[in-house]
Amino acid sequence: MDPLDELTFSLKVGGFWDYYSEGIYHRVILQIFQHFMLHISIFLNIYSAYIDGFKESMNSTLPFFAPVLTLSFGHIALFIRNNKIKILLKSFKDMMEHQKEIRSNFNNYYKFAIKYSKIIRTSLILIWSFFFTLPPVLELVYYLIGSDNFPVDLPTITSFLFIPKSKLQHCICGLYGSLWDGCAAFSHFGFLVSNFGILIYFCVELKIFNYQIENYYGELLLNPKKRENALREIITRQQSLMK
Repeated sequence: MDPLDELTFSLKVGGFWDYYSEGIYHRVILQIFQHFMLHISIFLNIYSAYIDGFKESMNSTLPFFAPVLTLSFGHIALFIRNNKIKILLKSFKDMMEHQKEIRSNFNNYYKFAIKYSKIIRTSLILIWSFFFTLPPVLELVYYLIGSDNFPVDLPTITSFLFIPKSKLQHCICGLYGSLWDGCAAFSHFGFLVSNFGILIYFCVELKIFNYQIENYYGELLLNPKKRENALREIITRQQSLMK
């Protein structure tokens, strides 16, 4: 996969793409569902702490409140800037179509961006599978086989539905946990890979700009006839990098 396509892919997987303006409404529905699942968790954590008490919540939902809050606000912060991100990706694409011979000297950096994305993807799949996804999935399995020996003591996050503590409540907790894990894992992956991917791209552009100054613009600046044009190109290049 092209490194720029990899960056676009991570943004789309994370739910940070504006599908509404593109008329892809079934993805808009999935995106709304993802937002709902991510942000309703804040309310559920606060509600559980209120119902169960602070001390009891320390052994159930409260330790997860900080990552839930961070993930939700991180998702919102990146999503509301999706139009600027699209403009940034277009700028990257326009820059990569020029001076391909010079860029060939920096292929290792682009390969590193793709390799980094794959490493993060694999690591997050393992982490989310073992530490977040597996417990609620086990709850569903134990409910389906009719066992009362639940491996994890889930908090009463569904008590606002007025459902008594039972296997049904554990089943709903497990189902909710599985859905939230899926939405959060995609958001986490998209947020990490896209932010670091953009940073890597920007660093590569700075290295290319520095390479051009040392090997190309340096000679032009010493030539009085070509100095003005060289300075204009340098300023134009700086402005594109600042954008």
